[in-house]
Amino acid sequence: MDTFLVKLDSTDFFTSIKNDVLYGTPFPGQAKSFGYDEADKLAREFREKGYPGAVATDRYGATPTAADLISVKRRVQYEVRFSGYYFVGVNAAGREQGSKDHSQALKMSQEAAIEIVRKLKRARHLDATIIEAGSIATDVDAEVEKIWPGN
Repeated sequence: MDTFLVKLDSTDFFTSIKNDVLYGTPFPGQAKSFGYDEADKLAREFREKGYPGAVATDRYGATPTAADLISVKRRVQYEVRFSGYYFVGVNAAGREQGSKDHSQALKMSQEAAIEIVRKLKRARHLDATIIEAGSIATDVDAEVEKIWPGN
């Protein structure tokens, strides 16, 4: 999975929080790493907490371009959670199936995960959500058809 950091200011990268105090290091290799979505979310939260320069960066400390992020999003895998279960597919009747066993969760592209969440919400699983998991993806329509045939 791609590694992203949170740069707190012009010199320090995020390492930890203790007693609501953020700690950092000037060395990117010693900073805590995340997937892009989590790094970006933390940077936003840190800006709200008084770190106006907080930003998600690549592992070298450079701010990623839109092209970089598109490339990452095409490689990152996602899982879907709903009603306390991990989405594992659909049964012969076309009904969603879930498992409490995380290792059973289907890995999919972000686009496929968004479509699966839409389908689950239409099936009254209003808590359906996407979780970043790992890396891959190509033809979204074929992928969704493989995961949820006939839709």
